[in-house]
Amino acid sequence: MSYRLVRNETPNEGIRRVILEQIDNARSMLNGPEHPHDAVHDARKCFKKIRAALRLARGPLDDVYSEENACFRDLGRELSRLRDAEAMIETIDRLAETFQSQARPALFQTARGELVSRRDTVAKQQIDLTQKLHDVSETLDRARRRMDEWPEVPGDFSAFAPGLAKTYRRGVEGMETAFDEPADENFHEWRKRVKYLWYHVRLLQNTWPKVMRALRSSLKTLARTLGHDHDLAVLCQRIRHSPEAFGSETDVETLLALAARHQKDLRTEAEPLGMHIYAERVSDFVDRIEAYWQAWHAAD
Repeated sequence: MSYRLVRNETPNEGIRRVILEQIDNARSMLNGPEHPHDAVHDARKCFKKIRAALRLARGPLDDVYSEENACFRDLGRELSRLRDAEAMIETIDRLAETFQSQARPALFQTARGELVSRRDTVAKQQIDLTQKLHDVSETLDRARRRMDEWPEVPGDFSAFAPGLAKTYRRGVEGMETAFDEPADENFHEWRKRVKYLWYHVRLLQNTWPKVMRALRSSLKTLARTLGHDHDLAVLCQRIRHSPEAFGSETDVETLLALAARHQKDLRTEAEPLGMHIYAERVSDFVDRIEAYWQAWHAAD
């Protein structure tokens, strides 16, 4: 089934079914993958979906939420280094496309060559990748078995209200902090809150598909925009760490200036979208989604 709750399930059944599906999806991807890079990327997406589902039901899950969230967070980190190196190549390609008419192609080609070399080095260093994927799969098996001991969540929207409220509130706070103190890490923190809300809306989309699809689309756009911003920040860190690998001093200054310019444009795009998404008071937002939930179930 898709990553969303359905009406003929209780909240307890729905959350468990969604998480089990994502565990099984991740295990399948990591079981002797033909393309390890893609498998790692897709498995990490599964872990993020699991963590979002846990956050939605964090109120009644209590300590289980904290333990399992840490488990899947750590699994994602286990597989992050190779994916992060690949993401840097994608980032320089986007930067080259954005400024293709304003900078020499060689500027980006030199940077790309360095990032490809680094990605290949990381891949060679991870000669134990097969064993690592096996270890992650075994951890997933243990996580699956632990679900038999989880407490049941309530059979109504109270299962989700505390988690939804906390995610929305943190998104509001993250947005305010990012624009009051526009440091890279603040925009990255806001992006994480946006993505969790996006996953929550995906889970709850069936409550009113037409309306929730529109919110889902806006959140996806915002998350992607902030994701590109974060990728540029990481790219700049890499350039500053080893500037000699990215060309002449002038080339490095140009790359950093173009990245900063693009970040400014992305943040300008993000601000009005974020203000629309987070325009409601937390309680009003949660009450609205609960009203959708009640109407959805009243149609039975």
